[in-house]
Amino acid sequence: VLIKYGDTNRNGLQNPKEYQAEGTLLAHQIGRADGDGWSANVAQDNLGYLIYGPYATDISTGHRFVKFRMMIDNNTFDNNEVAKLQVYDATAGTILKEVAVLRQKFKSTYTYQDFGMAFDNPVAGHQLEFRIIWNDIAYVKVDKISVDSLSSHTFEAESAPMQHLIGRADGDGWSANVAQDHASYLLYGPYADYITTGSRTAVFRIMIDDNTFDNSNVARIEAYNATSGTMLAQQTITRKQFTSTYAYQDFNLTFNHSTAGNQLEFRIYWHDIAYVKVDKVTVK
Repeated sequence: VLIKYGDTNRNGLQNPKEYQAEGTLLAHQIGRADGDGWSANVAQDNLGYLIYGPYATDISTGHRFVKFRMMIDNNTFDNNEVAKLQVYDATAGTILKEVAVLRQKFKSTYTYQDFGMAFDNPVAGHQLEFRIIWNDIAYVKVDKISVDSLSSHTFEAESAPMQHLIGRADGDGWSANVAQDHASYLLYGPYADYITTGSRTAVFRIMIDDNTFDNSNVARIEAYNATSGTMLAQQTITRKQFTSTYAYQDFNLTFNHSTAGNQLEFRIYWHDIAYVKVDKVTVK
């Protein structure tokens, strides 16, 4: 089923469009429904299209971005090409963008990870396909395909590809508290290599339980280039910077991203002095 969120953004595209891998709008040459997704494995399948479709005519023209959410069973055996991702103009018979996914691009096993690529949609009304060619060398499962404008990306705190050294899923977010946790990274990831270069802003949406006890450092938000090992920006958040309790508040961190294709992380280091819950990180 096609799911649409929110209002039309300034680029004319609903934000975002999502196509579930096991839904009716996407088709398959190989594989089978597998829990919350669609998978293929080397024992049962041959090389072919794991996903194709949806022949969408409502993707507006301009700079667009597509994310393929996938997992693998083994990310260390070799570094061969596991799959090829394509954006295909079925009306014109033209590949608009194609990217190979190597085995070791997966950070872990049996965990969903987003693989994104930017593309230009030059002609309104053409039928677009988002395709995954599976190379028959590993179990691969696909959750969904999301199409958005190139301007922003949202990463939910409790969901892959975001990761955690402390804390736990807590309703619509991920939290830590002084009774159960120690100072460490409450949130890190997603190692995104598709963030466009230039001046960008990461918006961290966070809440606290007590904003008046003192004005100690509660957390540190960071934008980090994992490829170069460079801290792009960081900012300490103190208790009294929260204007209320148990209510989400946005904290903005501006940074400069200079090298296309480098993997970026957006991190929260928690100082173990207050209950803190994170909803999401949005990169604009």
